Amino acid sequence: MDTLDLHLPIRAVHVVAATLILGGAAIVWLLAVRTSAEASRAQAEAVLFAAERYEWVFWASAAAIVATGVGNLGAFGEGLPAPDSEWGGTLLVKLGAVLVLLAGSVVRTLTLVRLLEGRAVPGLAAMHHLYAATAAGALLVVVAAEVLAHG
Repeated sequence: MDTLDLHLPIRAVHVVAATLILGGAAIVWLLAVRTSAEASRAQAEAVLFAAERYEWVFWASAAAIVATGVGNLGAFGEGLPAPDSEWGGTLLVKLGAVLVLLAGSVVRTLTLVRLLEGRAVPGLAAMHHLYAATAAGALLVVVAAEVLAHG
């Protein structure tokens, strides 16, 4: 099978994974924002349930994005513009944003784990900031990806 034959399925996995990361973060953020400090236990548990499931989706999707992104760079890297070009600069911004997103996501995931374990961390009401930051970071990465793909 030719490298170009694999490009469409790899790109589809990449795009679906990015959609899950951005959309899932936005959904959990909206759920957390709508859950006030005075929320019922059932509401709080629903948000925690959604957040916990999102973490699994996030990290699986992040792994898929990294694998397909590295695969794309390996397959098509020789024909790409140099890092000092406008396109190369945008790629560096995208990769930097991905690293910041992943580092921030470690903090978000560990904060959620501590919250689920009942340890002293910011309450559920403060969690919406972490998911808002994830959604914003993912949006930045998606915008950079669109600029790279379509100029």
